[in-house]
Amino acid sequence: MTLSLSIAGLHAHGALGPWNAGVRTAIGWVGDTGFRSVHLDAASPEIRPRGLDRSARRDLAATVRRAGIGLTGLDLWIPAAHYDDPESADRANAAVSDAVGLAADLAALCGRTNAIVSVTFPAEYAGLEAVGSLAESAGVIVEDFSIPASGTPEEMTAHPPAVRPGFDTARAILRGDGPGKAFASWSKKLASLRLNDADDTGRRTMGTGTLDAHTLGALHTTLIPRLPMITDLRGLENPERAARAAIATLGAEGPGMPGIE
Repeated sequence: MTLSLSIAGLHAHGALGPWNAGVRTAIGWVGDTGFRSVHLDAASPEIRPRGLDRSARRDLAATVRRAGIGLTGLDLWIPAAHYDDPESADRANAAVSDAVGLAADLAALCGRTNAIVSVTFPAEYAGLEAVGSLAESAGVIVEDFSIPASGTPEEMTAHPPAVRPGFDTARAILRGDGPGKAFASWSKKLASLRLNDADDTGRRTMGTGTLDAHTLGALHTTLIPRLPMITDLRGLENPERAARAAIATLGAEGPGMPGIE
């Protein structure tokens, strides 16, 4: 399995940490911490697709390779309401298109056959077919994290093949769902498992919430072992400590997790 760390939002985090020295330092730190892949932040000033020409994209991919890690894709956390607001819809849709293009380029440069762009669309998103067509032609999978909150796996038949549901265990916990049962229901539709801890008050550092990470890891190994597991640090007070706690919980010693590949 591949354990990937999302660095979404860390460029804006007030705490001291390696991300404050720039995305390239942060990528190196991801590898040093023990993760085998990185999930980049398309909203980071250093990674915004329109600011990266071909040379800059090659340099970013080379940074990932030098860190000895792989790339799982990009996070693009635009608020769902922005896709429906006439004043922001064009920018939001363009940002998705740009992120798909960047993900495709970086995947090719990093030796991957595909990459993931993680988003949260509104429940009734008029641009879904266009995004699906673009993603399919680019060899990219778009994960929509709004889907499990409002639909069922059977309803996914109406979605383009390149648009998959995004499943985050922390979101399931915060909705009051049992993440193990929900994950088992959704697993065949997923492109990844977003494994994060939480309790009924919010997101928590791995091992301090109610998530049974070992059980989820065993389910992942049984149901979708080739798909990446991604953990992120959004909303956590000490991201650096939280990243190390995730490695300690999800690393090679964890039941159902014989190693990180």
